[in-house]
Amino acid sequence: MDAKNILIALSIKYNGDWTLIFNAVNQYRSLIDENELEAILNKTHCKAITILDSEYPERLRQVYRPPFVLFYQGDLSLLSNIDKCLAVVGSRKASEKFKVKTREIVKQLNNDILIVSGLAAGIDGVAHQAALDSGKKTIAVIGSGLNYCFPTENEELCSKIKKNNLVITEYPDNVPPKQENFPPRNRIIAGLSDVVLIPEAAKKSGSVITAGYAINLGKEILCLPSENFGDSACNLFLKEGARLVESADDVNDFFR
Repeated sequence: MDAKNILIALSIKYNGDWTLIFNAVNQYRSLIDENELEAILNKTHCKAITILDSEYPERLRQVYRPPFVLFYQGDLSLLSNIDKCLAVVGSRKASEKFKVKTREIVKQLNNDILIVSGLAAGIDGVAHQAALDSGKKTIAVIGSGLNYCFPTENEELCSKIKKNNLVITEYPDNVPPKQENFPPRNRIIAGLSDVVLIPEAAKKSGSVITAGYAINLGKEILCLPSENFGDSACNLFLKEGARLVESADDVNDFFR
């Protein structure tokens, strides 16, 4: 069995758990039964690329614990031909004001800017939908296998993205959405992007985790100012040097 198929089979066997896959690779002789892995592959029909493939994005090789395998559905060329990529992440319980502002900004961005987000409720879903509505390309990075959509309210949106854009995950098809899967998912969003836009988020949120990964990679954070002075991650980031954004022009200027 070649190295690529070993990685895919191990990812399926260990439900995408990076540490278990790493340990198995490092202890090849004692932990890998090729007959078992062959049987796993024969029962699974999934599209996947590995860190060994030329299609694997160079951007992800730079992240903390780069995913060994990415399972996908949709247009894989979006992953291997990234030029300008904006991550848009934010509150799952976003206010209508910031949903409207996110939709407005994404729709007015230059069409050569790829939008990546996490397909979550709130800001993420709004960003994906606005990208589709305005003819832009979008990549959704999810924290479960491709057989699941979380939240269920985004099932139709997820199907649309799978059809003409791209949904990716490091978790094989049978892995349901779990809370512990989402923070690691965020490193992929940060890794693919050139810059992260946070329209609205609380101080304790997944958006802060995404921003942390991005900052560690030397990437900038763009934020909209908030009137919620007590619990705004955006205001906190702006105090610490993030770039203030008021319109799509501010984002377009960054990419120029």
